[in-house]
Formats: sequence, C-alpha cells, structure tokens
Amino acid sequence: MTNPLFCYGTLRSLKVMKAVTGQALLGIDAQLQHYVIYRVRGADYPGILPEKGGLVEGTLYRNIDEKTFRLLDGFEGEDYFRMPVHIVTKMGEALRAEVYCIREERRNVLTQEQWDFDHFLKQEIEGFMQRCFPKR
Repeated sequence: MTNPLFCYGTLRSLKVMKAVTGQALLGIDAQLQHYVIYRVRGADYPGILPEKGGLVEGTLYRNIDEKTFRLLDGFEGEDYFRMPVHIVTKMGEALRAEVYCIREERRNVLTQEQWDFDHFLKQEIEGFMQRCFPKR
C-alpha cells in the first residue's frame, strides 16, 4: 500500500530526499492551507503548525510505500509525527496526503521566524547535508 506525502521543508530538496530514501523521487508543487511554517530554534529546518488562514508551499510525492515511510520516520525523529491532511496541487487537484508535524509537547522548539526553502537551498543545504549525511 502507498500514500502520498506532502513535504514543506528540507525533504522538498531532491538531494535530501534521495539521501534519506535512496530513491530519486519526483514531486509536484502543492499547498497546505491553514498551516504556517516556522524555523526550528537553532536549526536549519522547519516545522509547521495549524493556523487559520495560513498557507504552506511544498512538494507532493506520490506512492510512498511503507518501507520508505519507515526511513522518513527515522529521519524526522521523535519531535515529529505523521498525520493526514488535505492538500491542493498547483494543478488544482485536492487530495489527502501524509505530512510530518511537530508534536504538541515540542512546539516550543519553533521560533516565530518564517522558514524559507529558497534560502535553505542557497545558503544552508551544504552544511545540512554534511551534518545529516557525513559519509556522502
């Protein structure tokens, strides 16, 4: 059985996704409504929180199998949990997908600083890759 996965942070990068899963997954642009994205304190990755009127840009990966979800669960760690949400693709398709959210008891790790994917790609991805995947 497979499910789609909506990614809003570092996993939007094909380089990061391949390092975690070992697969060259292709994604499409999508949005998650009524959520906001914030930087994790002292880190170069984000978390999301529900907030009426919010909008989070991201990437939808289709057909993620259980083996791949186990790899992703390990990468996300204990601060995050996977839950179903409704997303809309850039082509207007509405569907249900899994997303990783910050656990309620760990919300204090989020700052009020918006996290920016383009900034991550330009300024932070190399350091992130070296810290998270030092042998690559």
